[in-house]
Amino acid sequence: MAVFTPEEQSRFEEELGLVLARFPEDQKGAALLEAFHIVQDILGWVPDKAVELVARELGLPLVRAYEVRSFYTMFHLEKPGGHVLEVCTNVSCACRGAQEIVDRVCERFGLAPGETSADGRVTLKTVECLGSCGTAPMLAHNGEYVEEVDEAALENLIKEIEGD
Repeated sequence: MAVFTPEEQSRFEEELGLVLARFPEDQKGAALLEAFHIVQDILGWVPDKAVELVARELGLPLVRAYEVRSFYTMFHLEKPGGHVLEVCTNVSCACRGAQEIVDRVCERFGLAPGETSADGRVTLKTVECLGSCGTAPMLAHNGEYVEEVDEAALENLIKEIEGD
């Protein structure tokens, strides 16, 4: 089974080529994170077959590629829903209501942190820090920050997701 469609494969090769042009030939492995970002931009996640492809392309041991993919929480190990909600649960957000946000999303979409709803629309992740402590509590919706999330803002986001 191929990782990409022919069009996606062309895009991957073109984008990876631009990245690799910035590295000496013997240092291609330094592009591992960027290669995974390219894969995730194309597919929405980084499946095992893509890890194997990237390792081959960069001349890295397969285990090294798997280690990196699993270490960084920004890479999805499974195909996510159309709406990925990442709720910061670090101290500032925790003190200002992060758990209530997580609980409401779980209740509304019938899932737990780390899961995707049965209809495939929503994936919920809890993350340690999104670097926006001054605007806590906050979450990222498909990578876009939603800061100072209060009950009204959360309900508006839920309605937006449900209307999609």
